[in-house]
Formats: sequence, C-alpha cells, structure tokens
Amino acid sequence: MNKYESAINYFKIKLDVAKLFEEDDKENAKMQMCFYKIAIEALDKQIPKKPFEPAFDVQVLNNNKRCPECGSYIIKAEQHCPCCGQALDWSEEE
Repeated sequence: MNKYESAINYFKIKLDVAKLFEEDDKENAKMQMCFYKIAIEALDKQIPKKPFEPAFDVQVLNNNKRCPECGSYIIKAEQHCPCCGQALDWSEEE
C-alpha cells in the first residue's frame, strides 16, 4: 500500500465516523463528509493509472491514448491528464 492509498483509507474511516455523528450535528457532519470525499477524490487521482487505447479512430493513428478517469485524449509526454489531473502510468509503454 502506498502513501496515497494509506491516506485514502484514513479519510474513508473519518468519513464513516462522520456518518455516525450525522444525527447529532447534521451541518457539521455534512461539511466534514464533503471535505473527506474531496480529499479521497484528490488523493485517488495521484495514484497513476494506465491510459487505454480508444477504438479505432484518427487519434489511434497519432499514437494518442485516453485518460482512464475522464476519457480525454492524452499524449505520451503527459504525466497527468490535462483535463482531470489523473496521474498517468506509462510504465509498459516505455
């Protein structure tokens, strides 16, 4: 488990705890849950994911791939998707 996955697990536990206290202090609990969800989403984007090849089209001829998170076209030089910020893993491509 890497540092991002550890942090995600931590915030998932905090999210579960906030859900337990939702009835006691709804406004504060909802705000905390929102922050934890944002943190989880941001951390998840830091874990590199492999791009995929789209179905045959002009972009395939240009050696472009697609972001595994949002589906935008990306080029091999990019370490993060320019649209959603997802970290990209080109390890098998190099």
